[in-house]
Amino acid sequence: MSAQGLQPRPYDNLADLDAPPSYEAVAGPSSSVATAPAAAAHLFSAPLSAEPALTNVEARQRGLQSIRTDDKLVSSDPKLLNPDVLYDYIRSLALRPLDTRIRLFGTHTVTAPVAETVYENGVPRQVRVGETYTVTDFDFIVPLSSVACGDGVLWTTPPGQPARRGGHALSVRTGGGDYQLGWVEARTWTKWEDERRKKGLPGWVKIHYSPGAGEISADLETQALINEEDVGLDRRALREWCEAFVRDPGYLKEFRVKRDAWGWDWDRLVSALDGAVKSTGYTGNWKVKVDNRDVATVRPNNWLSRAVHAPWIFAILCVTLVYPLIWIWQRLHRLGGGVYDVAHISYGMKSYLPLPATHAAETIPQARARLPELRKSHPHIPQDAALVAGPQGVHYLAGRKEGEWFREWEERVRMGVRMGFRGVLDDARVEVERVELDGY
Repeated sequence: MSAQGLQPRPYDNLADLDAPPSYEAVAGPSSSVATAPAAAAHLFSAPLSAEPALTNVEARQRGLQSIRTDDKLVSSDPKLLNPDVLYDYIRSLALRPLDTRIRLFGTHTVTAPVAETVYENGVPRQVRVGETYTVTDFDFIVPLSSVACGDGVLWTTPPGQPARRGGHALSVRTGGGDYQLGWVEARTWTKWEDERRKKGLPGWVKIHYSPGAGEISADLETQALINEEDVGLDRRALREWCEAFVRDPGYLKEFRVKRDAWGWDWDRLVSALDGAVKSTGYTGNWKVKVDNRDVATVRPNNWLSRAVHAPWIFAILCVTLVYPLIWIWQRLHRLGGGVYDVAHISYGMKSYLPLPATHAAETIPQARARLPELRKSHPHIPQDAALVAGPQGVHYLAGRKEGEWFREWEERVRMGVRMGFRGVLDDARVEVERVELDGY
């Protein structure tokens, strides 16, 4: 496999952060075309297997707020063994905002001239003369949850896409049943998923879509299956997967709902933030980390599941070599229980949604003329919405372009680095005093 297709493109200028290009730039401001350009097609797309949304009112009426979860969105509430409750609970997860953030932190090492007490990550420790220790120069978080446009979109894995469907190995559904991916195929799929997330592509795009993915799919024996449109294959809806999970007698079964943010090219945004830090003259070691996904897990409420997932009991089971036996039993016996990771919730940072009642022949001037009336019944549409021609007619920009966001936060990030800030940067506005100088 060539590594060239997996390399992020270098950051050239601020405008590059808004790539892929808008549909309007490719198709023209008043044209109506049938398909989106290849570089921006995913911004106009939606999953074919999307589930109906649940409202906050429905969630309250059905008592979903009483479902017990811990800080990591793990629940073993007995009420979730009802397939209807489980189905509504998973739908309610799409109403919860995804905690999307960017963390920037920088450190440098110091050699102690004398024996002294120093603090590393807020923890005091004694160092001897000549011993090196790490000093944190800055460590701050930039929140991004407010940028995502609306609630998440809940969808299920299509049959031709690898997933764990009640087992422990990745598989795809074929006309003749499930095909289990081999070790090389699974490793290749994992690499593609990592590349997809970095580029901000949604999970429902085809494997051959991304640059370099042609080589990735060529390594898969299931290439033709993954790239087909899944016509005639067994496509289960989320409710059916919930019923299958509840019927599963496994003691250690798990239902996982993967949540992530898409639409922004995270690789190029990280490169831009690296450039902002470097422009301050900072010479230490720094890192820009994007946190844009999590997993909500549902487990059965039985003694074995509680024991295996309790940290101190798990440690004892490992030391006594009992857990390896449990691990083998779980994968070989029908009562062990497998993993269902077929549900996904995607939060769009930037996407182009079709205007209500638009059609292929509608032009952008026509759509702009009816925007004021549209906003009365659809207040979620921005007042100054950016309109572009798309596959379904006229589309509007939902969310923000990453270049616009970076332009707003760039100086604030630089100030955080220079000032050695620690905490959360929750305001991008930079106050500049008016300078009364002739010629300024």
